Amino acid sequence: MADRVLRIDESLEEIIRILQERHDKAERKPLLIGVFGPANAGKTYLCKILSRRLYDLYGITGPTLVCSSSPGSITPPRIIVYSTNNTELYPNEREILPSLEYLFYHAGINKINMGRANIDWWNKQLRKDKAIGRDLDVTIYIYNPIVTIPNLGSILPVFDIVVANPHHYRASSGLFY
Repeated sequence: MADRVLRIDESLEEIIRILQERHDKAERKPLLIGVFGPANAGKTYLCKILSRRLYDLYGITGPTLVCSSSPGSITPPRIIVYSTNNTELYPNEREILPSLEYLFYHAGINKINMGRANIDWWNKQLRKDKAIGRDLDVTIYIYNPIVTIPNLGSILPVFDIVVANPHHYRASSGLFY
């Protein structure tokens, strides 16, 4: 579990290192990563930048972000970012699942200090899905300390990685405010 809070603008390489270590040790692929946090904390932004870094490390070209909320034709990527409301895979996504190395679940969080309950809910959904059938491998909690101060005493022991996003980076614009 996390022993400290990492700042998003200072710790991307450390987060990537942790993900790669877990990936290398994982018994099954893809590595399932749940990114949790309150609204506007930067979940989508974090998923995007981690996906881009992993693509660069693997030398993969093509789209770096494919969301399950757009189930159209997909160029088979090796990294997919999912949005909160989709715990089940679309049929065309099930086809590419065996080729994935990392699978991000962009998971909202209902109550800021209820991390374990949120993780348990997601794990239950993933276990029910025959294509996945297992729990998350890595859990990340992201928050904006200017907007929300979580009880770190209850967050750090529950999540593998805890990230502060003090600049409130927005994935849609690449800007912060």
